[in-house]
Amino acid sequence: RGYKLFLVLQYVLFTFVGEILNVVGDNFATSQIIGASVRSVVYLSLLIFWMKVRSRIARLSDEDLSKYLTEDVVMGGVLVGLGQIAFLMFASIQC
Repeated sequence: RGYKLFLVLQYVLFTFVGEILNVVGDNFATSQIIGASVRSVVYLSLLIFWMKVRSRIARLSDEDLSKYLTEDVVMGGVLVGLGQIAFLMFASIQC
């Protein structure tokens, strides 16, 4: 329960305050107000979606969670990331 409060508080502080400061900095331009409203809704929908994903992952059994972490997160994410870094490292070498 505490993590949800923290995430929502973080969302409110960083998104709404940042968007309000952005709108005020541009002297309340209509385009900035519309853009800030759209971004806030998009960020809120992403927050809600990922909180639902997190709660589903939290309900996995230990075996399924271990399988998910090793196969999808580590093998899929880390190895792909290392491959991209290696590509960028060797792509910058000029022969």
